[in-house]
Amino acid sequence: MLIKMIKCQVNENSRKLFHLAQTKWTELQSCRGFVAQLGGWNLLNKEEAVIIGVWESSDAYSNFMDKHHDKLLNTNEQMSTYQKIEVSLWDTHENINCIDVKYYAFIAISETGNCKRSVDDDNKAEYRLQINNNNSTKTLMFNVALQKDIAEFEAVVKLEAEWAVLSNS
Repeated sequence: MLIKMIKCQVNENSRKLFHLAQTKWTELQSCRGFVAQLGGWNLLNKEEAVIIGVWESSDAYSNFMDKHHDKLLNTNEQMSTYQKIEVSLWDTHENINCIDVKYYAFIAISETGNCKRSVDDDNKAEYRLQINNNNSTKTLMFNVALQKDIAEFEAVVKLEAEWAVLSNS
């Protein structure tokens, strides 16, 4: 599976416009190979929005970028709402579906190895996903509750329900 991580720097005056534009990505639901998109504001950096997109494969993602992305971006006028964007693509060997991610309220992003907590596989309050990009590895932790010590993380994102787009299939 392919994970797309988007980080946008949004100044305080543009937050509402960015939020509104982010709610207009619902057409993703009908794109072949799309699984889910979640995002929100980074609690460790109030001017950073983080969006995580999940695709079945790099081919499905490439098809979306070639045929649909620019049209959606131009329609929602989101480009004028942020000062800087950083996009990175990651791979994972784990299968993810909409049901796995729709119940979580936070995503914590960590360099792999920096995660101090161990989690029992039967614990439904947290779902961990290891992602890889060239020589780099990170861990995404989907949580139902905020961690007590969030300083160890690269980002802690409070998910905005209105930004969630889940596949129709």
